[in-house]
Amino acid sequence: NGRVVGIRGDMQHPYTRGKICIKGKRLLERQYHPQRLRQPLKRVAGELRPATWEEALDTLAARLESTRQQLGSRAVLHYAECGHEGLSKKVDEIFFNCFGGVTQPTGSLCWGAGIAAQNYDFGLARSHAPQDLATTRLLILWGRNPAATGPHLIPYIKQARDAGARIILIDPLKTATAGLAHEHLRIRPGTDGALALAMMHMLLNWGLVDEAWLADHAVGWRRFAPTLKLHTPEWAAAETGLPVRQIETLARHYADTKPAAILLGLGIQRYRN
Repeated sequence: NGRVVGIRGDMQHPYTRGKICIKGKRLLERQYHPQRLRQPLKRVAGELRPATWEEALDTLAARLESTRQQLGSRAVLHYAECGHEGLSKKVDEIFFNCFGGVTQPTGSLCWGAGIAAQNYDFGLARSHAPQDLATTRLLILWGRNPAATGPHLIPYIKQARDAGARIILIDPLKTATAGLAHEHLRIRPGTDGALALAMMHMLLNWGLVDEAWLADHAVGWRRFAPTLKLHTPEWAAAETGLPVRQIETLARHYADTKPAAILLGLGIQRYRN
């Protein structure tokens, strides 16, 4: 009767295998929630009051047309986010193309800022394919909680663990993902940068840095390496709250295990370091 009654995953999908994340499962709750806005609101004298669709459309059409006539179509700024990323999200692009083209921001304060930081650090924001994680011998979950934020990764992490891979979690909180890990390093919040610097310090001192690879693929390594002298395991222990031996063991595991993978959390744009 014109109402969606259920959502289920596609069992044939090679990645999701029929599983739906929590946000996906609750889409219907949002769709039919009694507090969902079902009509336009117009601000009048500082207050929002209900308006008809005809009033809203007429107001927008008049403002768009007058702006285009007086200043040109690029005087209109179109700012939108992706939402559920369905095909209907392309309708606004078609509309504004037909309108004559408008001004659009590049990137965003959230996702765009994170991608810009990764491009700056690594040249390109790339990561392992999910299926690739199943073949690793060491997986470091660095500030990430896939049990809550990436449930479709869990089968691959379990495959790796069942095949003998070591799973290490770095997170101040004891999350549901901790149950998958052989070791959980509960560092002080905001100090994982110190942990990374100490790991690099040790790899450099142990002669386990691939200088030839870095010369071909990294910018600034020779200027950066001397700064690691101060970032000893003892220094990192004072910053992170982890024992020196635990920091040294982590670095040794990463140095000696091939192949190894680090699965980063994606909150870099919410992190002052």
